[in-house]
Amino acid sequence: MESDAPERLEWPVWGFVGALGAGLLLQRLEPARPPIPEAARAFVESRCAGPRSLLCDSAFELEALPGVGEVRALAIAQARWEAGVAGRPLVLEDVPGIGPETARAIRAEYARLARGHE
Repeated sequence: MESDAPERLEWPVWGFVGALGAGLLLQRLEPARPPIPEAARAFVESRCAGPRSLLCDSAFELEALPGVGEVRALAIAQARWEAGVAGRPLVLEDVPGIGPETARAIRAEYARLARGHE
């Protein structure tokens, strides 16, 4: 009977080693994924080549516009997303917190940036 004890302990150990080896093998066979920030950056650069625009600027870049802070930048980004999903153009005056004066200042800033890009 004493000779059966070591055999009973071996199968769980070998089972664990086999499962560990299979996991490592599957991990190595998994295709490498590009980092998401790089993939996102490449998408934006390919889609938004050229001068800066309201449709391509990040919320951080929108914050630097005249009359736009963090809250308005996020509101513009959200309105841009909703307009794109609905298939309609973004109208600045429809964004909460953006009035006619702020919209004019934003358009003037983008016109200035476009002239500097040429």
